[in-house]
Amino acid sequence: RWKGTAWHALGQGMNGTVRQLIRNGAHMAACGDFSTADGGPSPRVAEWTGSGWTALGEGPDGEAFSLASTDSGLFVGGDFQRTASSSSSGLGRWLRPVTYQYRLGWNMISLPLAPQSFQDAAIAGASASDMWRMGATGYSRPATLGFGEAYWLYLSAPDMLSFVGASVDSASLVVADAPRWVMLGAVSTPQSTGSVRSVPNGAIAGRPLYWYDGTRYVVPQSLEPGQGYWVFVTTPCTIHIGP
Repeated sequence: RWKGTAWHALGQGMNGTVRQLIRNGAHMAACGDFSTADGGPSPRVAEWTGSGWTALGEGPDGEAFSLASTDSGLFVGGDFQRTASSSSSGLGRWLRPVTYQYRLGWNMISLPLAPQSFQDAAIAGASASDMWRMGATGYSRPATLGFGEAYWLYLSAPDMLSFVGASVDSASLVVADAPRWVMLGAVSTPQSTGSVRSVPNGAIAGRPLYWYDGTRYVVPQSLEPGQGYWVFVTTPCTIHIGP
């Protein structure tokens, strides 16, 4: 890196050729014919955070030729068949995990990002046996996690949980049976409670949303990513969140 008067090394560098270096948000990303960066495993793709190089997952299983950074993630192109555990066939995408803090005990949570697959929907640090969803007939353990739906999660200690997926500013949840209480998820950006509406109109009219703060239910001022909420529907409907 040139600092105006001299060149400076970026950490320990890589153990092979760097084919491309691009800006990736606030960081820099590199791809090429290397297997380590800063002395640690980093197959073919790595990111410079300002203080050192870090791996971006398991990387592609073959040659990486080029990178492109977009609002939808970091894309890598090359001669490979897989990136991490996913079939990619020459083109893969890295989605940066986001983390949220949750309290000891019961939490109402939702996916703050739309998962690309069920594997992406798995919440790092949380066991599926500690999660419950509310359906028309009561509580059950979720077989999959869906964007727009909320869940109960029990944690034996406060923890930071990681999520992977694409940022989405709106979502819909179909409620086929009513009247009943529904566990509603949030989206990737904070939204006003007024952004929640139903089709047909009036299914949730005049009824506030509720959020569990760890000791009691309160009426929220806004819908926050990663949180879950109760809403009562009077008739079958589709609930929309966001613009």
